[in-house]
Amino acid sequence: MHGTDPGGDYADWLADRIPTAVAEQAPKRTHYPHLAQPEWFVSRVHEFFTMI
Repeated sequence: MHGTDPGGDYADWLADRIPTAVAEQAPKRTHYPHLAQPEWFVSRVHEFFTMI
């Protein structure tokens, strides 16, 4: 999860190295997405742990 835009080619770069990886940017661009949108951040973490 990124709070700021990691760049247009980051998701492809990451998928080349970790095929099951998912790159996601927070809806509100900030350096601290866990502080700016704690409900969103926690929901994404919970969803991640339901996938593993």
